[in-house]
Amino acid sequence: MCGRMGMGLVLAAALAVGATGCASKAQRAERQQEKQAIAAEKAEHKRVAEQQKHDQKLAAEQAKRDQHLAAEQHKQDEQMRQQQAHEDKAYHDKWKEDGIGSEIMRPDNETRLVDRWFRAQSASGARQDLMLYSDHFDNNQLNSLGRSKLALILDGHAADLPVTIYVSGPQQAAQARIASVDSYVKDAYAGQQFQLKEGFNYDLTTPALHNLGALQKLNKESGAQSGTAGGGDTTGGRSRMNSSSGSSSGGSQ
Repeated sequence: MCGRMGMGLVLAAALAVGATGCASKAQRAERQQEKQAIAAEKAEHKRVAEQQKHDQKLAAEQAKRDQHLAAEQHKQDEQMRQQQAHEDKAYHDKWKEDGIGSEIMRPDNETRLVDRWFRAQSASGARQDLMLYSDHFDNNQLNSLGRSKLALILDGHAADLPVTIYVSGPQQAAQARIASVDSYVKDAYAGQQFQLKEGFNYDLTTPALHNLGALQKLNKESGAQSGTAGGGDTTGGRSRMNSSSGSSSGGSQ
């Protein structure tokens, strides 16, 4: 009897030790998985941070290149302007010396009053429009037509008075176009307060869809009112006609 009880105790102890060993293995495996998960999460955070840093570096480099290109373009435009002014002066001087009738006629390239008037009218229209369209960009970079439009808007505009310029075009190109305009204006018109917005200048124009919706609503209301008024008049007319007919018949008899 005692022998069987002893054997039972030994077996129970062995089972307990085995269960403890299995539990310890499961716990170790679970802890190992937790460590791996933590390590993977840290690695992912590190990768995301490095990617963000890389993207910021690329964006800064691109902004620097855009600024450099804008400065170079502004420099070229200024050189061309000076060269054109020099050529105009030389042509004017030669005209005075050799031109027939130069004492009463002016050279073709000399700015006249009507030219200044046209320029003023163009600038007034540009300041009212305040829009840059797809034609003002080449590969989402401001072109010479766009720079001329900005000159019409900003030349003579008080630098301390903010101006809002609207950039239209496909949505995927908007940010690149806005960045190009921003870089150019900051370089060519230093100190000018301005704001760039994507889309259309709705103070000047609105999409036809909005007005068409209002027109349809107005047509429905007008149709309902005219239908009611017309029906009343027709009934009244028939009643009056019948009454008049009856009176005429009675009088004839």
